[in-house]
Amino acid sequence: MKKHAFLIMATKNNEQLRKLIETLDDPQNDIFLHIDSDFRGTVNCNVKSSPVYVVDRIKGSWAAYSLVKIEFALLKKAVEVGGYSYFHLLSESDLPIVSNDELHSFFFNRAEEFIEFQEINTKAIKNKVNYIYPLQEYIGKKHGALWFLQKLILILEKLFSKKNQDEMYQNLAKGSQWFSITEDFAEYIVDQEEKCEKLLSKSQAPDEIFIQTICLNSKFVNRISNVEEGNLRYIKWNKGNSPEILMGKDITKIVGSGDIFARKFNGEVDYGVMKEIYNMIGKK
Repeated sequence: MKKHAFLIMATKNNEQLRKLIETLDDPQNDIFLHIDSDFRGTVNCNVKSSPVYVVDRIKGSWAAYSLVKIEFALLKKAVEVGGYSYFHLLSESDLPIVSNDELHSFFFNRAEEFIEFQEINTKAIKNKVNYIYPLQEYIGKKHGALWFLQKLILILEKLFSKKNQDEMYQNLAKGSQWFSITEDFAEYIVDQEEKCEKLLSKSQAPDEIFIQTICLNSKFVNRISNVEEGNLRYIKWNKGNSPEILMGKDITKIVGSGDIFARKFNGEVDYGVMKEIYNMIGKK
C-alpha cells in the first residue's frame, strides 16, 4: 500500500500545529511542512513514525501569488520524495475527523481528485485573472492607501486594457484551495508551474483558482470527485463566505458530515471540540 503525503501550510510554530502533526503520525503518512514565520530548526513534537520534511520559507500574503508558490514548494518536495497514493493540503487550523486507519481505508484504490468547485468561467473569476493586481502581495487583508490605489489601477485597466488567458487555459474555475489529489495529478500540477505563474502571478486570490483551473483543462477533469464529496472538508461558512471557527456545539455536524477533514479550529477559542476529536480518532 502506498503512503500518503500531508502538505501543511502553517502560519506559526505553535501547540496546535504540533498536535496536528502528532495526530497524523503513522507509518503510512509523510508530512511536508511550510511555516510562514521566522521559524528555524525542527518542530518540537512527539512524532514516532512519520518523517517531517520542512521546506524553505516563502513569505505569504493573503490572496496573492505567494500562497501558490508555497503550495508549489510543498508539492514539488513531495513529488521529489514520491511513492504516495494521495497528497492532502492542510493548514494548522485543520484536523482529520477519522482515524489514520479509516483515512487509509477510504482512499485505498481510489483515483478521484477531491477538489471543490464553486464557480466556472464566471465574470468574477475572469476579472481576477484577466486584470493585473500589482500590489496584492503588499496589501493582504488591509483596506488602506495601497488597497485604494489598486482599485484605481483596476478601474484604469478595465477602461484601457486586459490580459488574454485563452492561449493558456480555455476554462477558469474557482473553489476552496484545500485538496486531496492523486500522485499523477500532483506531478502534472508541478509541470504546470511556469505556465501557471505566467497566468496568475499578478492575479487576485490565485490560490483559489490554480488547482481548479489546471484540473479543468486536463485529462484529470474526468476524475473530479462528485459534488457531495467535494474536497472532503467540513467547513462551516458564515454569511460573508468565510469559514467560521468550529466550536463544541458543532461536533454533531462535524462527526455526521461524512468528510475526512474539518476546518477551521482554534484551540485558544475552543480547545474542547478539538479534544473531543482527538479522543474520537484515538489520538488523546
